[in-house]
Amino acid sequence: MSCLLENPEMEKIKQLIPTGKAYEPQPVGKALVSVQVNRFSCGGMGFGVYVSHAIADASAVAIFFETWASINRGCAVNGSGFISGQPSILFPPLTDTSAIERSVKMAAEAIEQEEKSMIVKRFVIPANAIAQLREELICKENNKGSVQRPSRTEALTALVWAAVINATPPTQTVPLSCMVNLRSRMEPPLQPKCLGNFAYGATVHCEAAAKDGTVVTAVQLVEKIRDSLRAVNDGAARKMYGEGGLLRAAFAKGHEMVRNKDSSTTTLYTSSLCRQPYYEVDFGWGKPRLVVNLLKNSTVLFLDTIGGAVEVWMGLPKEVMHTLMQNRHFLRFCLS
Repeated sequence: MSCLLENPEMEKIKQLIPTGKAYEPQPVGKALVSVQVNRFSCGGMGFGVYVSHAIADASAVAIFFETWASINRGCAVNGSGFISGQPSILFPPLTDTSAIERSVKMAAEAIEQEEKSMIVKRFVIPANAIAQLREELICKENNKGSVQRPSRTEALTALVWAAVINATPPTQTVPLSCMVNLRSRMEPPLQPKCLGNFAYGATVHCEAAAKDGTVVTAVQLVEKIRDSLRAVNDGAARKMYGEGGLLRAAFAKGHEMVRNKDSSTTTLYTSSLCRQPYYEVDFGWGKPRLVVNLLKNSTVLFLDTIGGAVEVWMGLPKEVMHTLMQNRHFLRFCLS
């Protein structure tokens, strides 16, 4: 286990996780949760869990782990589990998902082909480097004359997006899609323990490209990211999802992925699991030493570490990753 903890490679981690589809448009009759218990020769243990995205997002999965672990320790849950009524009232589920099934199947096939040329790497950015980055990216409030320091996620997203744009061939554009938890942004706000998939992809575009030696900087991008994240509210969520909830949005995304697989556009998807209590989950044998989430192509995941640093897991095409690994500005924020 110590070898895995010291050098966590995604291909090795995949062996510890039960196989399952990345997304189940129609989960009826299919496994919603699968668990694989891995025992190491040193006596350590690793849990691999697959949860269908049709019923839960990262926030819901964290609550699931917390509740499950509490029960395993013999603690009373005392009503601290899920609340399941609100999502289906706000976003009634679709009854006919046949068109979505076809779309997601085509998108899954496209992703499977792209993953063959993808590489996943883990970067660790310590707390002091994040604080320095946030200071460098202080934003000026439009028409107010005041300044505001970006959040950790905003700063890290700007840093990574700029690095990916600069590593991508100039013939390609790289729009950004930041996943946002909608629970606190609805009117009235939903309770944090609402069961469902309340993730919204806030799209951000950058007109600049790394052409003719021009370098895109995080300073140019951070305000675009802030503006797009702030625009995610109750109205935007209802307009995006409407009847059918996440499935209708997935249908549109599936068509987009199939349509763009041979185009000059490659969307970079980012998701922050920071502040989620994954490292507080205790089944009675101690808290976890390492938490990892599987990645798909052109995906970036931010996750807290035990010591206050943030892990950045990136899945990118091999050529893009090779170029990014030579970006000194990006690497100076990372632990060597």
